[in-house]
Amino acid sequence: DDDESIRTLFECVTEDLGLQCVTASDGDEAVKKFKEAGDIGLIFLDIKMPRVSGIEALRQLRQIDRHVPVTVMTGFSVDDLVDEAKSMGAQEVLYKPFDVEILEELIHRWIK
Repeated sequence: DDDESIRTLFECVTEDLGLQCVTASDGDEAVKKFKEAGDIGLIFLDIKMPRVSGIEALRQLRQIDRHVPVTVMTGFSVDDLVDEAKSMGAQEVLYKPFDVEILEELIHRWIK
């Protein structure tokens, strides 16, 4: 996510759940960190980000791993982009602003 407060929230929530979190501020950084990390079990990806959009990042991530669960996030009404992300294998959509409880529920659903 390009919003630092959202990245910090994810770090705090995952830490509270005893999980490790890798964050990125744009799609290019997300793809690079995904390649470096090697074993990522769940991706939350903002659709609208600078440099490389979330849609393009998802396209690149799917070339690397077609099976890792992906939740796309958006604070905008972008049904066409959400539909495109789903057609590329995104399983969930998280609309901003969201409650921490919803985030925790999504994480629990996918890490089981």
